[in-house]
Amino acid sequence: KDSQLLQATGSDRRQLAEFWRIAGHSLLFRPALVAMASQAVKAAKAIYAQPSFVPKGPINSGRFNLIREIAIGTLFGVSLGLVWKSWHWGEKRRLSNYYSELYKKEQEDEESYAAELRTKLK
Repeated sequence: KDSQLLQATGSDRRQLAEFWRIAGHSLLFRPALVAMASQAVKAAKAIYAQPSFVPKGPINSGRFNLIREIAIGTLFGVSLGLVWKSWHWGEKRRLSNYYSELYKKEQEDEESYAAELRTKLK
């Protein structure tokens, strides 16, 4: 099994994982395991991605400021939250106005009907 592992490439991860599972994390085999794993990694072919060139400018100057990012995120969150809540409060106000007007209209209709009945029954 040891010679098979040494011949394994980086793409053959199942075999390497099986070896690590069988060997466990025994302190007795640790130096041999590390050496065998490093040889298997060296035998593997690495794939390197072609870096894309983006010229440095004011937007991607490479400086990342955590405080600034948190402040911008908080500002956007609070502003959108206020817009949402103002819309919600406006909808709530419009609904309460509609139902209060409906209630007033129903009361007026009931009063006029009651008055009409009173005049008919006299």
